[in-house]
Amino acid sequence: MFSSVGIGDWATWASAVIAVVSAVVSVWWPHRNRRQAGWFVLDYDNVVQGMLMHGLESWTPHNGRGTPDRLFSVLNDGDGDGFNVSFTVDGGEAAIVTVQDNGINRAAVEPSNVHVVAPGETVLVAVWMDSDDVALVIHWTLQPTRLGRRVYRRIRVQGKIDRQPWKPLPEPEHDRGMNLTLYRLTHFRETRLAHRLSRLKRNAISFLRRNR
Repeated sequence: MFSSVGIGDWATWASAVIAVVSAVVSVWWPHRNRRQAGWFVLDYDNVVQGMLMHGLESWTPHNGRGTPDRLFSVLNDGDGDGFNVSFTVDGGEAAIVTVQDNGINRAAVEPSNVHVVAPGETVLVAVWMDSDDVALVIHWTLQPTRLGRRVYRRIRVQGKIDRQPWKPLPEPEHDRGMNLTLYRLTHFRETRLAHRLSRLKRNAISFLRRNR
């Protein structure tokens, strides 16, 4: 026996599908269009001149390393605030530098982070390089901050770095390393370890051919 589907049944199914699609869109669209911080890095060609521009002529870095190798002005060019912003360097060292002026005394300080970087605001970052391959790493907390979702973005300073995704990566301690592990696996061919293994393989093949 065959049962027929009436117009009323089709209308019910159509209404259900429309309701599901509307629910998905209502959740996804605000998430997709939420305001987020973005980063643009300006590199000063002349470090000493850049320091003079920012009133750092008498600044003595706390790490005792003297004049930095590079000086960057990191701009939040996104449409949302960046919270608890900090900087590290793969292949070097970084320091945030700000000048405090109370009208009487003027001093350079090195905070460990910046609590909030609003759109259009900049952070001055000094970098000392210890490697041929150097990347500036920007760390910040996504909104809503109560969830504590820390992310980071790596920006090439010199040499080679792994290809970076279009969106920031979660900090390993916040995603238990899963996203970072997947990222490293999918980009393994572009890592320094992969290049070293490839070089060892070529050397081994050459050695075997010479000693046949």
